[in-house]
Amino acid sequence: MESFNRERYEDGDNYGFELSVKTKEGDVIKITFHSAQGYDEETGETTDEFSVSYKVDGDLSEAEHQALTQVLSGVGEMADEFFKAKQSAYSRYVPANQADLDLSFLSNFDNKQLSGFDLYFSTSEGNTADADGALLGKDNELNLSYTLDEDSQQQLLEFESVNGQNNIDFSLDMSTIGTQDKSQMQQYIKALDKSLEDSQLNSSEKSTRSAFGDKSDEVMKQGLAVFKSAFSSMSSAAERYSQIESVATQQFTNGRELVADLVDNMITRDPRYQGLGSSDKNSLGDGISKLADFDAKFSFAMDQGDYIATSTTKLSQNTEYQKSAGLTGVTQDKAASTRFNYEEGNRSDIPPDYYDKQESYTIGTAVKDNELVGLDQAHEVDVDKKVYQFNPEISQYELKPVFRTHFKNKFSGTFHLSNQ
Repeated sequence: MESFNRERYEDGDNYGFELSVKTKEGDVIKITFHSAQGYDEETGETTDEFSVSYKVDGDLSEAEHQALTQVLSGVGEMADEFFKAKQSAYSRYVPANQADLDLSFLSNFDNKQLSGFDLYFSTSEGNTADADGALLGKDNELNLSYTLDEDSQQQLLEFESVNGQNNIDFSLDMSTIGTQDKSQMQQYIKALDKSLEDSQLNSSEKSTRSAFGDKSDEVMKQGLAVFKSAFSSMSSAAERYSQIESVATQQFTNGRELVADLVDNMITRDPRYQGLGSSDKNSLGDGISKLADFDAKFSFAMDQGDYIATSTTKLSQNTEYQKSAGLTGVTQDKAASTRFNYEEGNRSDIPPDYYDKQESYTIGTAVKDNELVGLDQAHEVDVDKKVYQFNPEISQYELKPVFRTHFKNKFSGTFHLSNQ
C-alpha cells in the first residue's frame, strides 16, 4: 500500500484559482483558492491541503454586492469546467471540456457598478527529474488568466499548457469595443487554419510530412481549436460589452460601422475594387472589419532534447479614426504571420531551418456627408524559406534559400458616390 500511495501521490497535484474584482468606487474584492495533494515520506501517508480566502478592501453597497454575485456565478461555472479534467501523461493534451473557452458570463458584468476584474486558473500534475533525481518542473501544467479593464477598454486572455515535450502558449489582447461581423470572423478563422497548414507543410523538406510528427500535429490542432474558440468568445464579449456601454456604442455606430457599410457597398458594385479580397489572394478579407481590434499570438513548441521545433502564428487588427476639414475617415490594418523554425536544444549543430510568411492588408477611407469620397487598399504577401545544406567545397553547412516570393497589390481612388 505504501508503494502504491507513493507512486500515485508523491508527484503532487495542484489546483489554484484567484479572482480580483474592482468596483466603480474603488473597492477591491479578492478571492483565492488552493488545493494540493501529495505524499509524506516520513509518515507514509497521503496529504491533502486546502485553503480559501475572501477579502474586501472597502465597503460594498447592496448594488455592488449584487453585481459581484453575478460575476461569481459565471466565474464559478467556468471554474467547474476548468477543473473537471485531470491531466496526466496518458490523457489528451488539451482536455475535451476545455476545448471551448466560454466567456459568456461577461454578459452579466454590471459596468454601472464594476470597473474590471482579474481571473486566474492553474493546474499542475507530476514532476520531471533529471538523472540525479533533481526536480526540473511539472510534467503537466495548465494556466489561464483573463483580465477585463474598463478604463483602458481592453481585455486580455493568456493560456499556457505544458505536457511532456509539447508546449502550447497563446495570448489574445482585444478591445472591448466591437460588434458582430460573421463574414470577417470566418475569414480570420480560415486564416488561422491556413497558418497551421503552412507551418506543418513547410516544416520539412518532404511537403507531405510535418517535422512535428502525427501525434504532435494532433496536439497542435487541439491547441489551435482552443485558441479559435477563445478568439470567438472574446469577440462576442466585446459585442455584448459595447451594447451596454453607451459611450462605446456611440463611438462605434457613428464611426467604423457606418464607414464599413459604405465600403462594403462600394467594393461589391464597383469593378475597380473587386477581387482584392478573394480567398486565393487575401486571406485576411477585404473591407473594414467591425470586430473589436486585437493582437493575437499562438505558439506551439516540441522539445526533442536535441532541438526544439517551434511554430508561431500572429494575427492582428488595428483601427484608427481621423477627422479634419469636414471629412471623417477610418484606417484599418490587418496582419498575419506564420513562422516555423528550429531552436537549439542540447546540441548546437541542429540547423535552424525556417519558414516565414508575412501578410498585410491596409484600407484607408474618407467620408463626407455620409458618402464615401476616398478609398485606398493595399495588400502584401512575403514568403521566405531557408534550409541548411551541405556545401562540399567548404565541407560545412550553409543556410540557403529554398524560395522567396513577394506579392503587392494596391488600389486607390477619390470620387463621389453621386457620380458613380
